[in-house]
Formats: sequence, structure tokens, C-alpha cells
Amino acid sequence: MTEHLSDQDLNATVLAAVDALTRAEAESLAGAHSQQAQQIADDYWANWRAARSPSDRDALSTAMSAIHKNVHGRAVTVDGSEILIPDENDYFEGGVNLAEPWWTALQALSNATLGYHAKEAFTETEFAALVAPWRVTYGKDPR
Repeated sequence: MTEHLSDQDLNATVLAAVDALTRAEAESLAGAHSQQAQQIADDYWANWRAARSPSDRDALSTAMSAIHKNVHGRAVTVDGSEILIPDENDYFEGGVNLAEPWWTALQALSNATLGYHAKEAFTETEFAALVAPWRVTYGKDPR
């Protein structure tokens, strides 16, 4: 049984992991990420967006923005700016995206955070798929 963390503490735990993220951990997260997990997350976000106003901000959406920004920054710190790829559709980081393994690691971290924040929204199988990369890389749940 894991200790229950508040949403704020969960966000702090994930962001601390991001701030210390190594290339090996990014590769581990990316390697454990699945298309099934991505589809589960994509479906959740489609429903989430449909039910909320674009101006709604909560602990989860705040965490997602911070994770995206911080993974970009950490990737550049670890691997240099050559890992940035021009992407006119990326609205978070001014038209650039990340090369692998950073892009998929970002997706894996985002999906795991979604799972931990909204566990009740998923079946056990869906939750396990979302958090698998975190568990493989860090060995235990943050909460």
C-alpha cells in the first residue's frame, strides 16, 4: 500500500523526478510506454476537454503544463539543443518538439501523472497501462 499524497505533493514528486531525469531514465520510460496507454490517455483528454471550459485550470492541467515545460528543459540540459525538432503544431514550446527518447518519455510521464491524479476514472487494467513506465523506471508509485 502506498502512502496517499495530495495532488500538490504528487505534482512535486513527479516534477522532482523530471528535474533529475537522466537519458537512461528517459529511455526506460519510453521503452515501457505503450500505444494502449496513449490511447487511454487520449480518450480521457478528449472527454475532459469536452466537459470543461478552456480557461479551467486544476491540479492535473497545471501538472501537465509543468511536466511538458520541464521535460523540454531537462532534455536540452542533458542532450543539448540538437534534440529539439521544429514542429509548427507544438503550442507549448514555441514550435519545437523533442527527439526520442525524450518525446515518448514525456508522453509516459504525462500519462502516469494522469493515472495517479484520476485513478478513479480508469479500470485497473487502464490504470496499470498508464503507470507502467513510472513503475518500470522508478520501482514504486509516488502515491
